[in-house]
Amino acid sequence: MSEESLNESVEADAAAAEKRVGALGRIRERAKARRSTAIAWRVGITIAGIVLVIAGLVMLVIPGPGWGAIILGIVLLATEYVWAQRVLHPVKRGVSKAMELGRHPKVRIALWVLVVLATSALIGFGIWYVYRYGLSWDGMRAIWASVRTTVSGWFGG
Repeated sequence: MSEESLNESVEADAAAAEKRVGALGRIRERAKARRSTAIAWRVGITIAGIVLVIAGLVMLVIPGPGWGAIILGIVLLATEYVWAQRVLHPVKRGVSKAMELGRHPKVRIALWVLVVLATSALIGFGIWYVYRYGLSWDGMRAIWASVRTTVSGWFGG
């Protein structure tokens, strides 16, 4: 996609967003009515967006929805900054393609089969575990020890 068509797409998205006026749009318009509240609004959005992006980066390392927080932060920043809209544009395109792919009947069937197989395997493991070890943690200790020795054998440890 060329730079010119990307700019046109971003401008079209911005124009469409301006036409959508909901509760948040009314709050935003009221905040931007005066210069002091407009600056406070923009600073607040900027701080909230940056905090979300930083929290998302942290959550990439620790458990949590890292990519979700990063994208949400960029979406928030895109309400005020054109550069964030440009960053967000490929994400929008990717989500649209994924949604389109998800609507395909063969893909939906394959995903359902995968979910049923994974659920069946998990239930089967649970039944096997209770049959073999009862309702104790002894089996998990044995399984974990077996996994650790297997993995350390792979790496020569």
